[in-house]
Amino acid sequence: MKLPSFQYFLLFSLFTLILSSCNSINADKLYGEWKYVEIKNLDVNDQENISADELQFQNPSISFYSPNKLSITWGGKILSHGTFKMENQMIRYTELLEDGRTRDFPFLIKELTDTVLIFETMMANGTRIKAIKKAY
Repeated sequence: MKLPSFQYFLLFSLFTLILSSCNSINADKLYGEWKYVEIKNLDVNDQENISADELQFQNPSISFYSPNKLSITWGGKILSHGTFKMENQMIRYTELLEDGRTRDFPFLIKELTDTVLIFETMMANGTRIKAIKKAY
């Protein structure tokens, strides 16, 4: 059975619409504090992971707030802070260092719901982090 050109066009348009809506993440959905509940080392040569007890003790989190600010907290202290911008599934984080320099880190969002954020660092010794949105 051969589909008419118009039906091909409709199917292609629907497919394109679905793909484009899946690939783009609005920064507003990230705003808030996300408590780390799992940190997994992705380096095949180093499978040591942080234990649940250590995570509970250190209480790490990542916070996104307006306008496009980001901070990472570990052990009750701000470990890193800076700005971010979204590019589809990527968080482009620019860390502000003490001496005024900056350092760029890309994070790939693997999953994002209203309560769960799973993202990976995009370095050679990558890490996958699962975080739960803190309710206020």
